[in-house]
Amino acid sequence: MLWLLWSIPCAIANRIRGGWLQDQIRAIFPFWSTTVARLFVSFIIAIPIFIYWPWQHSVLFFLFQYVGFIFHWAPEQFMFNPKNDIPWMTARGLVLTVPAALCIGSIPYGICGALMGLVYYIAKLVTNTSDQQTAVAELIFGGIIGLFIGISVIVR
Repeated sequence: MLWLLWSIPCAIANRIRGGWLQDQIRAIFPFWSTTVARLFVSFIIAIPIFIYWPWQHSVLFFLFQYVGFIFHWAPEQFMFNPKNDIPWMTARGLVLTVPAALCIGSIPYGICGALMGLVYYIAKLVTNTSDQQTAVAELIFGGIIGLFIGISVIVR
């Protein structure tokens, strides 16, 4: 049951991947970049998988998770045209979660990516600027990913 709290480190890691504390991190780790940030969030998400699944599945999960973060579909994330952008961000979320979920056989984790479009749209409704919108959406969606990783571990 404790794994449901995995949503907290995943939310924070996803926000860090999105640029939060970037200057402070670079002061300590000068090599910090988008690629390293994507590897970082993928690793944080995958920690429970490395604990409970065979290493082959875990490594594939990690790699697919990382590749899923490579895709950047702007300007859809800003929801300038929600009727168009929600489906595109939903597809992006599925690209992020479905391949990784296949490695661990978790239908709930695979489907949770479909919430990305809705999360970014809700973030647009409750914030004043695009920077705030992105920050809120990254936190919430990272938390959702972590929650569904926790569910995947529990129902394993």
